[in-house]
Amino acid sequence: MIGRRHLAWHTLCGMAAKLRRNAIIVSGLTLLFAWAFDFAKHNPMLRTIIPFGDDPYDAIGSFGFITSVLLAPVSFVRAFLPRLVGQSGAAIYVLRAQAAVAFCVLVTVAADVVAMGRHPSMWMGAAGQAKLLLLLGALVASSLAVLALTRNSQKAGMLRPYVQAAAVWLGSLLVLCVYPEKLILGTAGHLFTVVVGNLLLFVPVAMLVRAWLPSSLDSRNRSRGKERTLIRYLPLLFAAATGLVVGAVAFLGEMSEGGATPPFGRLLFVAAVFLGLGMVGLLIGYVSLGRLLGFVVDGQFQSG
Repeated sequence: MIGRRHLAWHTLCGMAAKLRRNAIIVSGLTLLFAWAFDFAKHNPMLRTIIPFGDDPYDAIGSFGFITSVLLAPVSFVRAFLPRLVGQSGAAIYVLRAQAAVAFCVLVTVAADVVAMGRHPSMWMGAAGQAKLLLLLGALVASSLAVLALTRNSQKAGMLRPYVQAAAVWLGSLLVLCVYPEKLILGTAGHLFTVVVGNLLLFVPVAMLVRAWLPSSLDSRNRSRGKERTLIRYLPLLFAAATGLVVGAVAFLGEMSEGGATPPFGRLLFVAAVFLGLGMVGLLIGYVSLGRLLGFVVDGQFQSG
């Protein structure tokens, strides 16, 4: 009996150490993603040749970056302070948050590659071609390394979820391949395109996370999630509020880049667009990933 308890204790400590190690590495991946996202847009050599600087590709990259920045500290707190976050600190939820960051990067890079395939003349043969390919390659390699670390702690799942996730991801890339890019020339079409970009990010990421790290907790949470209706909607309100904050930060960042200040009425409209898109984007992200990542456990909202 003592031997079994000793083994269980060492297994628990080993898992906690892996989760903490992963959390630190995922934070590094997030920093790399944030740097690469900013570098590609502002580096004099790259900003004129990247074909993914417009929507829907930019929407995928922007919300992939935002989601990574939000999930990395979630993973860190859950790994290092499990008692603070309660049931949402279960190992499967920590691993999924870590894997979700990696999948956000991979889905973003795949969208970038589609844009590069649709506009090869922008970057092929350009002075920054090698730098661009090296940047994307580093993101892919780092993300795959993180996924390997999360997978080492789990048993292999069935083939069917992988096939479904791959089909959804491939379908999203096919949509990107044929998406009418000229829609962004009109305001309504541009707003619609951003929402499409959100869906093309979060739906594949959710499917990939579920396939990569399956858990019996998913069906249990779905069956109990119908209880306590009021509490059920608190996470939606929190996600909407977070989206508003994200939109406000993005708007202030856009205004800080200089240029002529638009008339007050136009300024209010632009601010409303940023706030609205931030809120809608985070709501789509929450609906897609919330339960998978343990933000709702047993029908109750869990912090972190």
